[in-house]
Amino acid sequence: MVFKALMLAFGSNSTYKKLAVQYLNEALCLVSSSVVEESLVLQNRQLLVAAKR
Repeated sequence: MVFKALMLAFGSNSTYKKLAVQYLNEALCLVSSSVVEESLVLQNRQLLVAAKR
């Protein structure tokens, strides 16, 4: 949905489309790495709590 909106916003110019795809890819990578980091932090926290028992 976001990709389609970016494509419509930038029209038919292929340079803008490439930039939009690159921007979207970088944004998704950032979100993905943040999710992985939060998952690891949560997992470590759970392991620490389990170790203290």
